[in-house]
Amino acid sequence: MGDCPKSATRPSGDGEVREDDTGAVRGEVQESVSEEGIPDGPVRLSEYPDDGASQLPCGFPQSHTGWPKGGSLAFARALESRYRSLGGQIEYNSRVSKILVEDDRAVGVLLADGSEHRADAVISAADGHTTIFDMLFGAYTDDRIRSYYTSPPDHSEMSLQVSYGVAGDMTGEPHSLTYFLKSPVRLMDREVDRLNVEVFNFDPTLAPPGKTVVKVMFGSRYSYWREFAQDRRRYEDEKARIAGSVIGLLEERFAGISAQVEMTDVATSLTTERYTGNWQGLQAWMPPGAGLTAMTQGFTRTLPGLRNFHMAGHWAEAMVGLSTAAISGRKAIERMCEEDGKKFRTVLD
Repeated sequence: MGDCPKSATRPSGDGEVREDDTGAVRGEVQESVSEEGIPDGPVRLSEYPDDGASQLPCGFPQSHTGWPKGGSLAFARALESRYRSLGGQIEYNSRVSKILVEDDRAVGVLLADGSEHRADAVISAADGHTTIFDMLFGAYTDDRIRSYYTSPPDHSEMSLQVSYGVAGDMTGEPHSLTYFLKSPVRLMDREVDRLNVEVFNFDPTLAPPGKTVVKVMFGSRYSYWREFAQDRRRYEDEKARIAGSVIGLLEERFAGISAQVEMTDVATSLTTERYTGNWQGLQAWMPPGAGLTAMTQGFTRTLPGLRNFHMAGHWAEAMVGLSTAAISGRKAIERMCEEDGKKFRTVLD
């Protein structure tokens, strides 16, 4: 895997740690500190399980980690194009309400419009809670699965996203930086001492020429936003207040950025829940005590007692990331081939 950094570093006197295009941290080092001092990106590395925090940077020098041009949408469209070229069909805007089961065997799906689609096997890429407890009514679980979903985290990292469309060319700025504030500020119900900023100046598909998307992400509590959502006006006012506070803090680092903002978008965990259907707007979290075992063995790739059924995506693996979702789908097909006694193979055009 190559050499990996052995110690964390503290930012130089300007209160900032930058990351260049190869992922190497640059800047004067004042002193060695604990893991908490490592520049975070959108999530604190201390949130990673076991040695996950040290493994992640190891992929940077070898270009094993990166950003697909066009983001996740372009990535998904490429898979869609390949699938359709092989004769596959996709029905969008078709919500599944139930997975059809006969004799403990998945045989198809029932859509919200009442139509049935029979199948030899079913693969669910929906979130785990919806799949297991709504589509399958909790009929195929065990103590491990029930324990996992009985105690969901109220607080989750990257659950609040504040984005700005800036009328300015920011190609001279690092695409990712952790800006340590001059003094902590209170946002939502927590103290914030840094901004994890992403400047999307490296992908021309994300904004018109001469303009840039800037994103700042925070952890937040689902219950916090659920309480505000009881009153729509209060909810929108709180989002607007946070957006105003964050752009003011960005002004410390990017002088004049406030006057260049043409678009503001604040997405909470409720936003994620509404758009994706993910239970409580959550992303998969590491099972307690599982460590990195889930990275190799997965979590709910199949369900106990249910045949001809597979899961794919973050919830099958209990891990996050675009690459996790992609490889999980491949693994699901590999398992199906094994069950059918067929050799798994890929064909490149």
